[in-house]
Amino acid sequence: KEPSKKMFMKKILLTTLFSLFFLTGCVLTTHQKYNIEAANINAQLGLAYLKQNQVETSKNKLLLALKQAPYEANVHGAFGYFFAHTGESELAEKHYLYAIKKAREKGSVWHNYGLFLYGQNRYKESLNYFLLAARDINYVFIAKAYANASDTALRLGNNGLAQQYHKKA
Repeated sequence: KEPSKKMFMKKILLTTLFSLFFLTGCVLTTHQKYNIEAANINAQLGLAYLKQNQVETSKNKLLLALKQAPYEANVHGAFGYFFAHTGESELAEKHYLYAIKKAREKGSVWHNYGLFLYGQNRYKESLNYFLLAARDINYVFIAKAYANASDTALRLGNNGLAQQYHKKA
């Protein structure tokens, strides 16, 4: 009977170890979800503070968001906007491109990056991103993307294309 008792204890130990392994995975997943939610809230707060011209508080909220979820596209998109607003174009572009790379739904990120490029007078590039956003069937603001594409086509001196995009808007 001794060998069967050892076998039983091994089974209990293995079962316990597997249970702990899977429970730990669940806790990490729950923790990660919490961090992403918290990061998105802090990113939104950071942008709200920026709109109130509280730049230091804005940056602190965005840094906290980045710490909470360093790979989250929304956080990088918000940082892109922040750096564009504060005149740090290279950092803005870096964060926008990372957001594009990581985003599951890219329409809004493409559109925001297009707006950034437009503000940098990089009209040809911005037009491409507006059109990517406009053609994304999951993107809600398709009309706005086409309207921005129309304005950009005008800047490029292509009135025919501007009218075409204006009609689509």
